[in-house]
Amino acid sequence: MKFIIGALFGSFCLIAVSVAAAVTVSESKDAAGNARVTMENEYIALTVVPAHGGMATGFTCKKTGNQWVMPDSSGQNLAGLFADHIRPLAVWPGECMSARYDYQIVRNGPESATVKLWYRMKADGPADSVTGLKVEKEITLKALAPFVACKITVANDTAQPKRFSYWLQHAFVKLGTSRDKNYYYRPSDRGIRITYWESVWPTKIIKGEAYIDDPAAGWSGAVNPKDGEGFVSLMDLSVLAQLYNCTPNNTIEWFYKDVSLKPDERWSTEFIGRPTFGFTSYAYASRNLIAATKAAAADNAVTVVQSLAAMEQAVPDEITCQVKLCSFPERKELAVQKVQFAGLGLEAESKTLTFSGLQPEGVTVVQVEIVGKNLRETYETYFDPANKEKAYYSQTDYRRETK
Repeated sequence: MKFIIGALFGSFCLIAVSVAAAVTVSESKDAAGNARVTMENEYIALTVVPAHGGMATGFTCKKTGNQWVMPDSSGQNLAGLFADHIRPLAVWPGECMSARYDYQIVRNGPESATVKLWYRMKADGPADSVTGLKVEKEITLKALAPFVACKITVANDTAQPKRFSYWLQHAFVKLGTSRDKNYYYRPSDRGIRITYWESVWPTKIIKGEAYIDDPAAGWSGAVNPKDGEGFVSLMDLSVLAQLYNCTPNNTIEWFYKDVSLKPDERWSTEFIGRPTFGFTSYAYASRNLIAATKAAAADNAVTVVQSLAAMEQAVPDEITCQVKLCSFPERKELAVQKVQFAGLGLEAESKTLTFSGLQPEGVTVVQVEIVGKNLRETYETYFDPANKEKAYYSQTDYRRETK
């Protein structure tokens, strides 16, 4: 009897956990009668409004309860995540962002939920190269997954060849509880590039580059360092043309390479968006992990704060992180240390390494290698004791290759 009761109790616990972790989808209407589709899992709640460009006009991180999408002060409903743009119609907001999309809930939990949205470009639009193209968007949440996935498909079911490029925009997104400014981190062939704004009444001064024309990896990060709340996007580098942020308007954007489609051909790409907690900057991101590396000069020493988190799911196995300081541009080793992480959780864990007796006079390359079971990731970042953070929004060229 005790065994039966224990077995029943164990089954009940499993059911309770499954229900708590399940993805849910609900439909409602706003005051104007527009459909609203709300998707939720343990980490994220997002609301998609098909009539407003098929965008997620609400995006809430359940850990903090913060709703990231800012109200559109213009009243045109042009704020949200997953805004589509089809170029050469490059004038913002373009045709898609204000279009009314059709939609269908194609999966409704409990393990996964997907909303599919689609819109056909106007047949009498101003650019023949994109008229009649069908834009499809699938937004997916999975149970126990701390990220949202999106698949974009552009189909040419017209009788004419077409040429276009796709542009993705998360518009008017402000992170954190304090609503302080976002800092944007983008990997380029010249090193990590940062951009942000400073308020100088009555205007804002932009620090850093808006466009990254030489992306070195398929990721982009935005963070509110005051609150340690951020958002990392992963996309396919092989089809990526530019990374972009309209810093005063708090946008996260990227542009894809030009595509030519014959009749009946389709183009697709996928990306994910992952809220982060505990990071104040980013140096690297992949499907396995997120990392930040911050070096600073101390008295006769250099300190490196190394932060790590798993990207998609926690890693229970021990992780070894090697941090090597090298001269620039020769990459001659100056010092190296290793530090152990018991595993990787979904929030940042930080460890500090102190390189005593080291006083670099110029730029120092920081090479990081992260090794675990079935895991090996490497990247470089840079430490400039003279310019400090200015190095990351200046035009200084920190190319990987030796000059």
